[in-house]
Formats: sequence, C-alpha cells, structure tokens
Amino acid sequence: MDHLITFATFHCQLMPKYNKPATRLKFLINNMPLIVGSGKQKKKHIHDVIYFEKKRANTKTLSEFSQVVIVIEGETSKLFLRCKHLTTTDSLIDAIPTMLAYYYVFDMDYPLYYDVAFHILQYILFADSIVPINLKKQLDKFNDTYTQFKIDRLKQQD
Repeated sequence: MDHLITFATFHCQLMPKYNKPATRLKFLINNMPLIVGSGKQKKKHIHDVIYFEKKRANTKTLSEFSQVVIVIEGETSKLFLRCKHLTTTDSLIDAIPTMLAYYYVFDMDYPLYYDVAFHILQYILFADSIVPINLKKQLDKFNDTYTQFKIDRLKQQD
C-alpha cells in the first residue's frame, strides 16, 4: 500500500496532512477517484467514505448515505451503512477489504464517484481480474501506469 500512497502523492501533487498510517490510508481512499482519473474531479463528490471521529458526520448525515462508511475512532474503525453499525475492525487496513466485502455480500454497486477506484482496490487486494467491461480500459491504463511507477522507483533505489 505504501507504493500506492506514494504514487497517489505524485499523481495528485497532494500530501496527506499527517504522516500517520491511518491518515495516509484515508488520503489514499478519499482521493482514489482523482488518482485513477485525470487528476481532476469529474463527477460530483458528495462525501468521503472515511471519517475521523472528531470530524465525523452527524447521525442524520450518516443515515442519508446509501454506501458503507468507515469512521475511525482511535485505533479501531467502525463500518456503518445507513447509520447502522455493521462491524468494528482493529485497524483501517482491515476496514478497507471489509468495506469492499460488504458491497459484495449485500450485492451493492460501488458509489459512482468511487466506482473505478474501488474496482482497482478489488483488483489489487483480492487479485480479482473480473471487472465491468466499461471499466476495463481504465483499469488496464491505471495498472500500466502504476506498474511503471513501481519499476521507476525501484531503479531510483539502486
């Protein structure tokens, strides 16, 4: 994931606010649509999928989300769907694949804004190469760009 976060900072020319693992991962997930796309926001962005407790959306707002939302509370991450607590994980690293699994289990589509990004995470985390036909070109392009980025980074370390 560190290579992916580094790739994100170079591609978006943005940096996470703090260099803590949870902050870096939150930065990655909430900016994935920009990272995967042209670097510009194309679709209307309604809200993030990861919140820190102190900035957490209120209950009314959480109840309006028709997607899985992760709320980080200290060292744990809680997953919510329409204001219902689904589960708690020990870390954000565990919460990400758990979130994707809930979409699968509940047979829900990924949120439109995050569609390509979540399919890429599904591809990276689960080695799942089955993607919707309309996203295949974007996934292949991202994979080629990301693979080249990792190769270039390894060359720089030599």
